[in-house]
Amino acid sequence: MQQTVVMLGHVKAPLVVFAISAPTALSIGVLSWFLIEKPALRWKDRRIAWPSWMIRLVAMRSAKPVAPPEGATGVISAEQPG
Repeated sequence: MQQTVVMLGHVKAPLVVFAISAPTALSIGVLSWFLIEKPALRWKDRRIAWPSWMIRLVAMRSAKPVAPPEGATGVISAEQPG
């Protein structure tokens, strides 16, 4: 911002450059906060409310039946084969 003030206004005195650039930068920062950053932060934690039929459809399509391995009896035993 200070370089812009020097280039546009041909001002060389450091205090004058600061006196012009500081309020300008602050006002741009405040506008950025209220118009862009704060509204964007409201969207951060939003969840998409999917319809229940779409959730069921996705669940049905992603669930794939798994065949048991050969020789499986379906009985869980504490003994280890060996």
